[in-house]
Amino acid sequence: MVKHSQVESPREACGILVGRAKDNEVRVSRVCACRNVHSDPTVEYLVNPEDQVRIFEEIDEDNEVELLGFYHSHPGGPNGPSQIDSSRNYWPEHLIAIVSLSPEPNVSFWKWENGRFRRQEIVRERF
Repeated sequence: MVKHSQVESPREACGILVGRAKDNEVRVSRVCACRNVHSDPTVEYLVNPEDQVRIFEEIDEDNEVELLGFYHSHPGGPNGPSQIDSSRNYWPEHLIAIVSLSPEPNVSFWKWENGRFRRQEIVRERF
């Protein structure tokens, strides 16, 4: 996620998180980079629908994994959800990872709970 975000900067990078959630443990096994097709990709992201359909089909074919959530970057923005993220939270039951690049790369995980994003504690092996 970090490398993808750095390569795409100053555009927002985006992608899909795949893995398994079981007994309050979430394990991301695949980070699927997608193309940002938003009309203004320096301020917002829109996952390319073709990428999303392809990855969702791959998930459907593999009984070992599920859709865990999405990620996107904030090349110069906050290390957390922005007002835009809150207003366009289309998948509230899933994780959202945000890669902040400023002042240095940092990844945070969030989930929508009780009308707002709440930070999730994640054990990080590598991103």
